This record gives sequence, structure tokens and C-alpha cells, in this order.
Amino acid sequence: MIDALTLACLATLVALVLAPQIRVREVLRSEDAVIADLADLERREEAHRTAGATDRDGDGRGEFAALGDVLGERASQFERIEGSDVWRRGGYYFTVLLPDREYKPVPATSADVAPDYAEVAELIVAWPSDPGTSGMRAYCRWPGGVLLQHGIDGFPYTREPPFPGAPIVKRDAKGPHPAERYYGDDWNSPVFATEKPVGR
Repeated sequence: MIDALTLACLATLVALVLAPQIRVREVLRSEDAVIADLADLERREEAHRTAGATDRDGDGRGEFAALGDVLGERASQFERIEGSDVWRRGGYYFTVLLPDREYKPVPATSADVAPDYAEVAELIVAWPSDPGTSGMRAYCRWPGGVLLQHGIDGFPYTREPPFPGAPIVKRDAKGPHPAERYYGDDWNSPVFATEKPVGR
């Protein structure tokens, strides 16, 4: 017969063995949810742009907008961070970056946003609010629906979006259009990503 102390020791040992596996599964579920959220937010951004709901330069062509402008009924599922256009859901921060006149991403609420370029490109970025606990890496939806992930697990993220200053717009004889997808040293396209229905 096992006494209470031995039983307690065995229970503690089992918990110590299983806890990391449980934690990894929770982080992976959290990251799957973020990928699904990013897909939904991109659909909302595209619908907002197509409807012409934001038109900073009054040229009749809609532009991509700040996240707060496109969340709609989902706004109650997100927490706005200190009046900024950074929002938190499920242990991840989210925001939208739009191109400036040098084609590089800046916060969607910035005065540096170039309306002509915001008509063709945007980035929706998500990164863990508590790296290593709420998630291991950042994700970004590139123009055209390409999903990129930040390849450094547990990177020391802050409240600032962790995306490099790579141009997101290209301008040529045909006018401005989204740049080719960016693959920097730290960003790549995940092969495991799946888009799951977002709970409403």
C-alpha cells in the first residue's frame, strides 16, 4: 500500500514531467488562433479598402486602415492598448502597418502614411505580449495573404511591432503595387500554418 507522502511525491513527479508538454500544446494552440485571427483581419482590411471606407486623399479609391477602423463587431474580443492602434487578444498584440512615402511600413495612424501607397499594401502584424508564455514568435500577413513568421523563438518583443523596415510597395511604369514578399534573415513563410475558422 502506498502512503500519502509517496503518493504526493509521485503526483509531483508526474506533474513536473507533463507540465512542459502541456505548456507547449497551449502555446501552439495560441499560435494557431493568431494565424486564424490574422486571416480574418486581412479579409476585413480588404473589405474596408474595397468599400472605400477610408480615403485620406479624397481620390475615390479606398485605402487600408488602422486596425481599430476594421475590427467591427470583433472589437469586443480585443483589448486596445493605451489608446494606441495596438490591440491585444489571447496573449498577442496586433496592429496594422501602412507604407510611407519611402514605401516602408509605419503605424497606420502615423501622419507619415502615404495615401496612394496605402491603397495597394498593408501589413497586419501579431507578436506575443509575453514571449515564451503566450507565444514563441511573431507573425505577419503580407499583402496578398502571404503569412510570414519571425524565426527567432522567444525573441524579446516589446509593444513595438517587430517588423523590419523593408519596402512593402514597389513603384514602376504601371504605378504603385505591393512589393515582392519579404524574406529577411529572421522572417520566413511557415509550412505548417493552417487557417481555422475564427470563433465569433
